[in-house]
Amino acid sequence: MFSAEKIVLSPIGYVKTCAEGEEVKDKSFYSQIIVRDDLVDGLSGISGFSHLFILFYLNQVTSKQRETFKVHPRGRQDIPLTGVFAVRTMLR
Repeated sequence: MFSAEKIVLSPIGYVKTCAEGEEVKDKSFYSQIIVRDDLVDGLSGISGFSHLFILFYLNQVTSKQRETFKVHPRGRQDIPLTGVFAVRTMLR
């Protein structure tokens, strides 16, 4: 059964990058994840892992864009509309 409980997320840091706008699609750019000073101790021992799962929230996506549930993959109109959870898009 569906539960209407809410999940509240609080940021533990932010991403710092020199790229802006469409430049962020260029894979030659590197970004840094800056963790809040009061949470840095929580990173102790993390270097022993080969991978991390980073959950993020794209803060520049508008409320109107968040109401979009189907898109043309890669923005190509020749590809049928597809659900946002089935494609790579900032809108999911």
